[in-house]
Order: sequence, then structure tokens, then C-alpha cells
Amino acid sequence: MKTLIAYAGKNGTTKKAAYLLKDHITNSVVVDLAKEKPMLQEYDAVIMGSCIHMWQMQQPAKEFLAREKETLLTKKTGYFICCGLPEKAEEEIEANIPEELRSAALVIESFGGVMEPGALKGMDKFIAKIAVKQRAKNPEALTTEFYPDKVIEFAKKFA
Repeated sequence: MKTLIAYAGKNGTTKKAAYLLKDHITNSVVVDLAKEKPMLQEYDAVIMGSCIHMWQMQQPAKEFLAREKETLLTKKTGYFICCGLPEKAEEEIEANIPEELRSAALVIESFGGVMEPGALKGMDKFIAKIAVKQRAKNPEALTTEFYPDKVIEFAKKFA
């Protein structure tokens, strides 16, 4: 079985998750949705992941889900997000992945998120700095941790 692992990210955490999944899922291929539009007929299974930025998936991920929805419903699928607010993960998943796709998915998970203001630019950097300051006041307000164990568990469930 050939598996596509497609992702859209902003600062590297989603890419890291995609490649960790590849390490644990045999016969898999990783594709950055910002650079390629994969042909789904080449794959038996599809995993799609995106970081959440300002409560939204990255545009290439949203476009992929909209464009490929009918095809995805015919495949073995899994979805993941990377976000820094674990208590909001379920809301983010519901807001960004259509219900029909969620219902058909074998597994859906949030892998945490790492916010690195130094890797961002412009308004994104400004907002990230505010979020990091807020975290200093309330350490539970923002997760800046990636959970590789959740990635490995996802891969096991998907296999």
C-alpha cells in the first residue's frame, strides 16, 4: 500500500511531523502542498496535515481538502494538525476539516506546536511575540512543545 503524507506548514513543525510519520509508515511519500499538487490516484492512503495559524489551516491544505474531497472519501485517510493551544485542538480540527472527511478518517490527531518568533516575519512575528509574553504570564496558555510520541501513535493506528 502506497501512502501519501501531504502537509502545509509555516515554520517547520508540520514538516517535522510529516517526516516522522514517513519514518514509521512503510512505502510512504511526503509532499509539501505549498510546492506540489499530488495526484491522489497514485496512492492507496492519504495523510494530510497542517499547522494552525490564526485559527486556520494553511491555504494549500484548505485548497487540497476542497479540491480532493470526493477522492479522499474513497481512500484510507488520516489528518493531523500542529497547534500551540492543545485545549482548542478539537475545535481547530472541527473548524478546519469538513465533517464528512472527519467521519471517514481512520485517525485524527494534534501533535502540539512550537512557536518560534525568530523564524517569523512581519505581523506573524509581532503576534507570536505577544503570545510568548502571554505564556510567561500563564504557562498553560500556549504549548510550545511538539509531541513525537503522538506522531508515532498516529502511525501505529494508521498502519
